[in-house]
Amino acid sequence: MKKLSILTVMLMLVTTTASAMSSTLSKVTVMGQPYYKYQVKKGDTMYGIARQFGWDEKLIQQSNPGELTTLKKGSVIYYPCDTDDATQNNTADKGAVIDNNGVTHRIERGETLSSIARVYGMTPGELIKLNPGAGDYIKAGDTLIISGHQQNSGDKNNGIDYHLIQTGETLYGIGKRYNVSVEALLKSNPGVSERNFRAGETIRIPVSGTGIVMTTEMVREDVLKGFRTHKVKKDETWNSIARRYGIPSEALMEANSGVELKKNVYIGVPIVASEEVSRQVVDEDKREVQEIYADINGINDSTDYTEIRFAVVSDNPSSRRDREIMRGVLMAVDKLKNSGSKITLKMLEGGNSDSAIGELDTFRPSVVMSTAETDFPEWLAGYANDRRVPVINTLDVKNVDFQTNPYMVQLIATPDYFNEEVANWIFQKYGSYSLVFTGEKDPNDALAESLQAIWDPSRVRSRSVEDLRSLPLNAKGKYLLYSYSTKKADVIEFLDAVNETKTKTPESEVTVIGRPNWIVFDEVLADKFHNADVEIPARFYMTKAQRNNSDFSMRYRQLYNLTVPNTFPVYSGIGYDTALYFLEGLAAGKGDINAMGQPSGTVQSEYCLERPSNWSGLLNRSVYMVRFTPYDSIEKTVVK
Repeated sequence: MKKLSILTVMLMLVTTTASAMSSTLSKVTVMGQPYYKYQVKKGDTMYGIARQFGWDEKLIQQSNPGELTTLKKGSVIYYPCDTDDATQNNTADKGAVIDNNGVTHRIERGETLSSIARVYGMTPGELIKLNPGAGDYIKAGDTLIISGHQQNSGDKNNGIDYHLIQTGETLYGIGKRYNVSVEALLKSNPGVSERNFRAGETIRIPVSGTGIVMTTEMVREDVLKGFRTHKVKKDETWNSIARRYGIPSEALMEANSGVELKKNVYIGVPIVASEEVSRQVVDEDKREVQEIYADINGINDSTDYTEIRFAVVSDNPSSRRDREIMRGVLMAVDKLKNSGSKITLKMLEGGNSDSAIGELDTFRPSVVMSTAETDFPEWLAGYANDRRVPVINTLDVKNVDFQTNPYMVQLIATPDYFNEEVANWIFQKYGSYSLVFTGEKDPNDALAESLQAIWDPSRVRSRSVEDLRSLPLNAKGKYLLYSYSTKKADVIEFLDAVNETKTKTPESEVTVIGRPNWIVFDEVLADKFHNADVEIPARFYMTKAQRNNSDFSMRYRQLYNLTVPNTFPVYSGIGYDTALYFLEGLAAGKGDINAMGQPSGTVQSEYCLERPSNWSGLLNRSVYMVRFTPYDSIEKTVVK
């Protein structure tokens, strides 16, 4: 190891000492530039001051061109702060405007810790850490804290942040604050438009600089060229001195922060010159917010003509399911042939992703419908996100791409939402009843679990089917019976026990909630369902007595010379309902999927699309409660 010479050590000590002394000086920021400020002492020279503080002699002379002659005691010398100090000052200024209100999430029905965490790019564990009580149970209406994650989200979420809209804020104001364009904000939050932008909503903020276009312009600016010293005369003011030197009074006061202006005091005077300089400036987007929104979403402002290009990606074209779905789609197109809209239909096979993507790009669809019942194709979800085209997941109930992909449409409620929606509806209607669980407990029955979580524990019972037969009910009691049974034989045994019990105590009020799969027994067990007054939750249901359904069946027979296949669900009904809803809705909304209204004339499904967050896809949360009344009628109630 080389030994340091005495001279080297002395130079290091001098440099360290000079740096330490420099840090003791006062600092001012003049016209946005930070400087050290030094009051001249008797005998000082430029060279001596530079050596004392470790400053560059040429730079100190350039910064004080008005002081190149003999320095006077009391005059003021300025020297630029180094880069590190300037960075620290700028960081401090930025830190002062950080919004520490944080971000919260209001829990909607059907949401779980996992689904909420996924939306914000978190893990359930991180969410529980910020909300300790959430580990036990969460319910609709509660609020979860997200802000703790927001403060540490830069690396994990590639710089994406979240902002809670405050009263009086605008999209343009938020864009300027985060250095992003309004177009970038709208693209990051497909659920936001000018008409529904409101305080209390959380929006996603893209990486700083997204969408910002810079241009170079030559502009005239006041440029700080250095400093001179001025000895204050009687009755002079900041404004009068500034006028004398032709400089802004703000710059003069910045250079002399903390100085009391009085006779014979020396002050520093900025030397300001007007120069033409090149500057990078933001190329402002002059469009209105709604115009930007329309351009992003391809909304057609023409009131006379609208074209909807509807693509169907078949999972298995030769399957009976896909053939029936396509028949239903064609029936919807046929019904709308005189509606005034131009409808262009294309069906393609989705097995070869490269080929299918090429066909879709050539076709340029307004919306794409998939027939996949399981394992929704990843390439199609990617197509939706990359091309910004809505893709309908018609049948895959387990797929949750809609939670993070803003262009995915989940047409049937996922299990979480389904069970939560149904449980809340049942509680609102029968909350005063005693809830009786019957049969061997099924640990996978999420609906039973949701009911038990919201019911008064003092009114919850468990009984075997035999107990149900033998134990009498209170004559004036109200009972809601829930069976864990899913097999037809077990369901029959349970319903027979219910009817025996009702016969013994006819004065009591007894209603049965069936498992969702019971709906497939609607014809073979219809009499038992009616006798027991059974209500069954279902995502689809087609009642023959409903006029829309009878018209659908008649039209199907006319077009195909066939009877509608008796399946559950009725796949031609799925194709018909889906195509009818989106073709009508997109035409009415001029291509805007966020502006689609309620459907008319559907035969098997109910639609009410919502976004769980402003940056997620669309979810249809509507389900049915199908009641087999004691009067041999069937009531179909929409749960929303």
